[in-house]
Amino acid sequence: MLLVENYSVGSYGHPRLGSVRFKSLTVEFRRKVTNQKGIRMEEVISRLGGSCLCERVKISVTDRFSYFGSCHCSQCRKFSGSAFSVVAGIPYEDFEVVSGESDIRYYVKSETGTLAFCGNCGSSLFGDRSDIKMIHLRAGILDDSPSQQLTYHMCTGSKAPWSLITDNLKQFEEIPGTGKQD
Repeated sequence: MLLVENYSVGSYGHPRLGSVRFKSLTVEFRRKVTNQKGIRMEEVISRLGGSCLCERVKISVTDRFSYFGSCHCSQCRKFSGSAFSVVAGIPYEDFEVVSGESDIRYYVKSETGTLAFCGNCGSSLFGDRSDIKMIHLRAGILDDSPSQQLTYHMCTGSKAPWSLITDNLKQFEEIPGTGKQD
């Protein structure tokens, strides 16, 4: 049985869980699951809403990122227009464009990477990493606060020389596990 809390105006169609009503794009799904020890328990899956600057494009994602950090590579700097881009890694099945899909424009940057931005306001939205089947959400588009905090900086070997990292988060000169900087 699926229970949704805090619903009121509107509706939301989830690809696996069906149609639910919502107050904002933040909804909470509850479902019964069996853990690794065979114990039945209730799993709570919160979703976060996000949008571009003009709000034509709206997205919904689960509030459980596979990774959450800052990328300092030259491509992320150019796409974000900043010293780095804060990226939240989300599996394809946990990401959905709720509205404005026709406003999204794509730039194919490589064989395995495509960048998405709003064709109306120009906001950077996400990167599609087909090689690892992940969406690299630009966390700045989130309208709701995620439960996770940043955990690392990557591609620090190619960061802008004028940019200083002043926190104590882990730093990786390359993309962890790949040996690549961009």
